[in-house]
Amino acid sequence: MIVKIVARKSADSLSDSAYMGNSDSAQDSFISARSLIRAGFLRPDSARDAIESILKSCECISYEILFNCLNVVEDPDAAILSLRDLANIYPDVIKD
Repeated sequence: MIVKIVARKSADSLSDSAYMGNSDSAQDSFISARSLIRAGFLRPDSARDAIESILKSCECISYEILFNCLNVVEDPDAAILSLRDLANIYPDVIKD
């Protein structure tokens, strides 16, 4: 699964492997679910930090995409709570 994310900053903040290219705009980047996992979702204690990093780099990301990525963490309940908190803080960033 490949997810298109419109980024305000370079994709380097997530990981070098996350940036796969661009389309019409230098601001567009494509990040796979695997890259999101590498960004920190495998460690429950860093799930919130990874989500915050992604949100700081993106204008819009689907809540469903992040939720699907959280299914692979060791403690999905803690990660989901973190994501809910962030969804409340950044309602304009995380869309349904």
